[in-house]
Formats: sequence, C-alpha cells, structure tokens
Amino acid sequence: MHSIVWFWTTGIHDATWVQAIAAVALVALTLVTLIVLGIYAWDTRTLAATSKVSAEAAERSSKLASDQIQAMIGKERARIYVVPFRDSFCNVNVSNITKIGEHAFILSNVGPTPAVNVLTAFNAVATAFQTEATGKSNRFSNREVIPANQESVVNFPIETGLAADQRVPDAFYIHIWGEVTYNDVISSTSRSTKFRFRIPMQQTRGDGSATQNGNWIRCGSEEDHKAT
Repeated sequence: MHSIVWFWTTGIHDATWVQAIAAVALVALTLVTLIVLGIYAWDTRTLAATSKVSAEAAERSSKLASDQIQAMIGKERARIYVVPFRDSFCNVNVSNITKIGEHAFILSNVGPTPAVNVLTAFNAVATAFQTEATGKSNRFSNREVIPANQESVVNFPIETGLAADQRVPDAFYIHIWGEVTYNDVISSTSRSTKFRFRIPMQQTRGDGSATQNGNWIRCGSEEDHKAT
C-alpha cells in the first residue's frame, strides 16, 4: 500500500518513469504508423492494379469501337471497278495518224454511297506486241459523281503506238490502262482503283480498218483491279 501511494505521489514524477512511458508511447505510435502505411501501400497496390486493368479494358474498348467504325465505313463506302463495255465491238482504223478509234469502259460503283470527285487517268495505245505497254497515264476523263450502285460509261480514245514509218501488222493489240481516283461521302480519304486490259485486233481490209479478234483480257499485277 505504501508503494502505491509513493508511486502516485512521488514516483510518477520520476524522469525514468516519464521516459519509459514516452518510449512505450513512441513504440506504439510507430507500430500504428507502420500498420497504417502498410494498409495504404496495399490499397495503393490494389488501386494501381485495378487502374491498369481498367486502362487495358478501356484501350480494348476504344480499339473495338474504332474497328467497328472502320468496318462500317468500309462496308458503306463507295467502291469503283472498271470493266470494258462488252455490248459493242472494238473497231479502229490504224491508217489514221493520231486517234485510231475509241472504246467504251464502265465505271461501276458497287458501294451503297455515291462516289464523288471521280477522275480517270488513262492511256490507250495500239502496239504490235501483246507485252504490256508502258507509259504514264496522262489523259483524263472526269465524272464528278457516280451514284450508289450505278454505272458511268466513259469512252477512251485510242492512239497508235506504232512508228509512222512502221508497217502495221495484220494482227496487233490494243492496251488500255490507268487509274480511277474518287472520294465518298462518309470519309475524306481518297480512294483509287487501277485497271489494265488488252485485246487482240485483226485487220479486216487493206484500208487499215480492224476489229477485235477475241475478248478483252484483264492483265497487270495482283494489286490492279482492286478498289482500295
């Protein structure tokens, strides 16, 4: 009983006891701080992992939405293909100096939206050989708009690729090639379709007149004739 009275009256004010209690309190406070920091670190790690998963999910959703939009544009946009007009024969006269004839080609828009700003660069020549003719497509035919699922007919004038002093063979070939560029109403991207055709020709009389001796043959690289 005497010791208890001494502690509460005198010992409690002893510096040793004060330091001991302060040390215990500091240890307890440090322990609590460590626990709080551990909980915070765990929550931060969990939040970071959750944020990463959310960011990846958002990125996947964004890419999926972008792919869906591009697929919709690809499905709905205009597409132009070029084919010879097969309801008429190709007839030329190689005795002419420049233009020996012409042949109609069809620009067919198979897309569900109009093709606008349609421009065709082409070249059309007659040569003695069936190997592909070369040269820049520097002649142009302009068709401003081709409606959805509609066709437009364009006539390509044919020039001679033979030298003026060269005898025109009885059998020769006409080569027509070029590129159609166009836009559509749902995208600002410029599209294009390349084309290249060849047809065998045969002189019918001695005056230079000739007519086709077979069908138009689609030729060129694999990338030609594709609507980009």
